Amino acid sequence: MASLRKSLAFSFIDRYLNEILSFVAVVALARLLTPEEVGIFSVSASFISLAQILKGFGISNYLIQEKELNQARLNTAFGITVCTSWVLGAAVAGSATLMADFFEDDRIELVIYILSVNFFLIPFGSILQAVLRRNMNFSVIMRINFCSNTIYVSSAIALAAIGFGPASMAWGSLAGTVVGIAVTYYHRPDEVYLRFGLSEWRRIAAFSTFSVSANLITDAVRSSQDFVIGKFLSLEAVGLFSRANGLMQIFSRSVTMAIVPVAQSAFAERIRKGHSIEGDFLHGCSALTAIGWPAFMFLGVMAEEIILVLFGENWIGAVAPAQILALTWVISVPALLYGSVFLALGAARSLFFLELITRPPMIVLMVLAAWWFGTIEAVAWAIVVSGCWAVFYTLHKVLRLVGASWHKLGRVLLPSVVAATAAAVPLIGVSEALPVDWHPLIHLMIVAVSVAPCWIVALMATKHPLFDEIKGLAGRVTARI
Repeated sequence: MASLRKSLAFSFIDRYLNEILSFVAVVALARLLTPEEVGIFSVSASFISLAQILKGFGISNYLIQEKELNQARLNTAFGITVCTSWVLGAAVAGSATLMADFFEDDRIELVIYILSVNFFLIPFGSILQAVLRRNMNFSVIMRINFCSNTIYVSSAIALAAIGFGPASMAWGSLAGTVVGIAVTYYHRPDEVYLRFGLSEWRRIAAFSTFSVSANLITDAVRSSQDFVIGKFLSLEAVGLFSRANGLMQIFSRSVTMAIVPVAQSAFAERIRKGHSIEGDFLHGCSALTAIGWPAFMFLGVMAEEIILVLFGENWIGAVAPAQILALTWVISVPALLYGSVFLALGAARSLFFLELITRPPMIVLMVLAAWWFGTIEAVAWAIVVSGCWAVFYTLHKVLRLVGASWHKLGRVLLPSVVAATAAAVPLIGVSEALPVDWHPLIHLMIVAVSVAPCWIVALMATKHPLFDEIKGLAGRVTARI
């Protein structure tokens, strides 16, 4: 447990350091670039993201869950990654002109050309980083991500300031990749070295084919949001929706993305030792909902104030979709660990069929909403409706996989429901009572100060496991001081 807490601590530090950098980048770039320029990069990045899923061929997930990892399998993992990444890099670069013609904007071509270079570099860092995660060495992962993101943010802001437009973020991404690989090699474990090989390709392909297919479906649906809005509405609408979605990602990046990598590695380690992960999964759901439900309610209710403070009045059109998307995330929080469970158990095939059943309906509903209603709010509501079905079916499958029941899950989540309700009362009441002519930053500060004590008291009153963790953390920090 001490090792797990240490890994989580480094993972959270990693996420919060990078969240600060992301915050600086988002705020600065929102004032240096127009919504249309952000939309151009979003469309390009969405197109690239589909290929990024394929480039690693699910190798990282394979390495984390493999029970008997040897040098031949490491070499094969590296060889497969090089082959897929380089082929996809060439294909992405070759399709840049087609994408620019499709959206009728030549700037997209340059952005895609720049981003395609990443495909030729990433194999030299991704395998080593997967080994570090397998070994729960999240302190090194923290250093790698911090250095890489620092270079990305500083480069993107500097280039945007001197007029590089949407290409500034692409150049920043490339610079961050180069630095990340350099830092990874500096911290490479002494016993790990990489050679090109393909001798174990059958064993790896048996897992990775389904893993990468599941990721491809998930990312295709996520990327389709920008494509649908860009085609049926406008590139400016893509920028607004991207900013709304980015606001919701504040929690995902700072909390969920800190927990999920550690959870997958910890689940896989327990399974390799022959233990059940039922209790670990339920405990994770309890912690995530205790934090996530109040957080997304706050982001939804205070969306206008947050957007005005962070991005300015030019982005006020992102408020309505942000509030709708917050509801989607509230619904989704209990299922956030599903991928970690499936992959840790080696159930990549089951994960693929789960994604195949739950994800495509979202694309259909988004297209219908954009075509029929012609607003980004309608697209956001389509995501909410499809999300309800996806979460229900996903939890049904996960509970069966870990040997838990709906009754057990409901009992575990009840304290989180009480805590979220306790936070919602002052959140809604205080926000409605404040004078509208006050500065939005004052609104945010007053509401946050009102909500936090109620949430903490509710955690304590319900004897929520998260309160014990908070109390233990506070004790360790106090002891060090």
